[in-house]
Amino acid sequence: PMKGPMVTQTLQDIIGHEPFHWRGDRPSLEAFNATFTNLQGAATAPTGTEMRELRELLASIRFPPNRYRQFDNSLATNIPLPGHVALGNGTVTSSDGGIDCGATCAAAYDRGTVVTLTATPDFGAVFMGWSGDCSNLLGTCTVTMTANRSVTATFAGVD
Repeated sequence: PMKGPMVTQTLQDIIGHEPFHWRGDRPSLEAFNATFTNLQGAATAPTGTEMRELRELLASIRFPPNRYRQFDNSLATNIPLPGHVALGNGTVTSSDGGIDCGATCAAAYDRGTVVTLTATPDFGAVFMGWSGDCSNLLGTCTVTMTANRSVTATFAGVD
């Protein structure tokens, strides 16, 4: 098991900012040459040419700026997540008008009554499906009142 904090480091803009190492005890990239055999288990240490190529590669690494970071390096509180689903809103109505959620989400029906519910997503939302005593992905749900029934319509927001 790992002990202590986990840190993610990148190699962006590392060349020209020596000394290296979290303790600052390596004067150059070449001073890390022994780590290839000691820590990483390589059969031989990189040659001088390979270390120059590594230095050139590291000098070329550039990441685009993070468009969600603010100037003080904090994250914005309203970051869009394209393709991700969030809770959405909508209404559920019954064909006889007895149910109209948000205002009335329950109604009394005589035994044997067939009730058809329709889910209508609000603008910017999609209907995801029914659950409970009616489980399908269609916009309508039909239940026969032979007992107390509980039906849930799920809506999701879209970006």
